[in-house]
Amino acid sequence: MRLRHPRIVRVRDYGEQEGVLYLAMEFVTGQELGKLLEKQPKLPLAMSLALMLQVLNALAYAHNQGVIHRDIKPANILVRPDYTIILTDFGIAHVGGSELTQTGDLLGSPLYMAPEQLRGEPVDGRADLFAAGVVLYYLLTQRKPFAADTLAALMHRVLCEEPPPPSTVNRALPVAFDAVLRRALAKDRKARFGSALDFAAALRQARIDAVESTVVIPADWSPKPAWPTAEAGLERDEWRRLQQAWGGAALTTLAETILRDAPLPGRVLHDARGDWLERVCLFRRLWDAGRRLGNEHAADMTRAGLLQQLTGAFLDYAGTLNQLLFSEDNPQLLRISADFSRLDLLRLALEELGADIEARRVQQAQILFASQVMGKVNSLMRQFIDRRGPLARFGVASLLVEVEELIVLAERLLEGSETAVTEAAAPGGAILAEFMDNAHRLGRILGQELSQQAQAESQRDGAGRAGSDLGQALFVGRLRQLGLLYRFATRLEGRERTETLRALATEMHEFLNGLTDQLLPGAANTEPPALREQRWIRLSVIAELAEQFIWPELRQRILLAIRSQILSAGSLDPIDKPPGLGNDSRASLPDSNE
Repeated sequence: MRLRHPRIVRVRDYGEQEGVLYLAMEFVTGQELGKLLEKQPKLPLAMSLALMLQVLNALAYAHNQGVIHRDIKPANILVRPDYTIILTDFGIAHVGGSELTQTGDLLGSPLYMAPEQLRGEPVDGRADLFAAGVVLYYLLTQRKPFAADTLAALMHRVLCEEPPPPSTVNRALPVAFDAVLRRALAKDRKARFGSALDFAAALRQARIDAVESTVVIPADWSPKPAWPTAEAGLERDEWRRLQQAWGGAALTTLAETILRDAPLPGRVLHDARGDWLERVCLFRRLWDAGRRLGNEHAADMTRAGLLQQLTGAFLDYAGTLNQLLFSEDNPQLLRISADFSRLDLLRLALEELGADIEARRVQQAQILFASQVMGKVNSLMRQFIDRRGPLARFGVASLLVEVEELIVLAERLLEGSETAVTEAAAPGGAILAEFMDNAHRLGRILGQELSQQAQAESQRDGAGRAGSDLGQALFVGRLRQLGLLYRFATRLEGRERTETLRALATEMHEFLNGLTDQLLPGAANTEPPALREQRWIRLSVIAELAEQFIWPELRQRILLAIRSQILSAGSLDPIDKPPGLGNDSRASLPDSNE
């Protein structure tokens, strides 16, 4: 609360109400940097540098106040629409003089942890600078500097291996940034920048060096006028083409072309162009211009007709969705997913047209779609639960994959709407209640199967043989399905069913703790590398789930066990490296909370 900085989230109040502790923070309009990079993986260099310089500015202030963040990562950097950032989530921050966290604790996200954090040593601001270096590396290369299949392999890479120079990963990146990243990611903290301000100064100098080495500026050069703000977001040539095609035509003509090429679900578009949403944007500008020029009635009538047609597409789709879900034994998931993508585009068009009333109607339609999808989820889960015989269960095993994909679709429909979650459970909460009961029963079945598989493998592995790739995929898949069920249950759960969710959470927490006990190696770990690799992959998934569900003590158990294994190995020869660590590995564990 004592931090007062424009790039750090403000805590307005805190307290306790009905036994629940709360923090009230400022509302930030924007998105996580991680989400932004999913949509725009290749940000312009200047924008990437501007974002990082803001982060370093915030860190410089926090460090000066005696606060070390300890969890710098894209999920904790919010980016506003104007590309200013807000640093958030000081939940594991270390404050000078505090004894809340102790030396040896393993807190944070391993992908962004400094080596001294992984070793459990006391940390200072240079640990935050290392994490900032990881974020910068990702911004500049679209790749993470330390990639691995398991937490053990990831920790080893952070502790022992140097990432490739960023200019060798992104050939378009000037080499001037290699030295900055090399120093920011130094294993020895003494070799890193001494402060966030030093890091920022080096970054600015690299930017200057990069420009001077690649650009020759004529003596008579003068800057060109900026491209008009009204045309931002469209490529210059695209804007000119649209302006030539539609700029002088009637608004009704443009509306007709928008409706003709609208990406309606199920429609086959012949000679479709890639500028449909841009034409909607142009329509909004021409409509605004028509109103200002005194042609308000005609402009509003044309817009109203366009909105009616676009909104009607949502209402018309309800019957189609029901047929796709229930008319066959297996739902047409690819077709449904494609339809939802088109509906997303239509909703974007309504937002661009400023149609608040129509947007509310669309939200109601999407709530209906979510209810239909959840009805199919419940139907498939009942089939899986009821067919208990091995042969019958084998016949419907693929249903779990469909349940998983359908739940992802339902989450997508409910995303961004708090009221939609409650309304989607109508009528009378029956759909939600059935899902909670099914999730509870299915979770028990999956848990039993995981335990049985682990026990059977343990008995077989006495001979020193690892399980098959198929068995490993099945084990990890079941773990992730458990996590998906629980995550979606927490999203849907209402106050009136808190006890139901609490029971589900307790059972899952106890199960994952017990499974972790089975998987953690003993003190004398002499098992073959293949078995060890299999074990660490499974533990990595459990740690990932524990972080998603905010069970830090379970996650910490696993991370401490992994660290102990790595540090006990001392100086590792290549043949002794932790499993999952291949020279050609390109996979990486996901960022926490992403």
